[in-house]
Amino acid sequence: SSPGGVVTVEGRKRDDGGYVLKIIDRGKGMSEDQIAAAFSPFTQGANPHTRSREGIGIGLPLARKILSDQGAMLSIDSKPGCGSTIVITFTPASKSQAA
Repeated sequence: SSPGGVVTVEGRKRDDGGYVLKIIDRGKGMSEDQIAAAFSPFTQGANPHTRSREGIGIGLPLARKILSDQGAMLSIDSKPGCGSTIVITFTPASKSQAA
């Protein structure tokens, strides 16, 4: 989101005991190609000479890997001009994990 933009965080418990966390912004949004690129290590959506943010492009791939290793799933729902929603779905903990 642009400076002054609003980012909303929502969470809810699922009927199966899992949890869904959503991070929603109403920024520029992303195309399907940009979403795919965002999950590729060392790739960024903007031209490195014109983008306004620094980074090397490992944040989302690393977050997805860490969450996956814990049995969770990270996905992005977005359309250009409509903002983006990051969805993290946590599976229910087994009894052995809860102990």
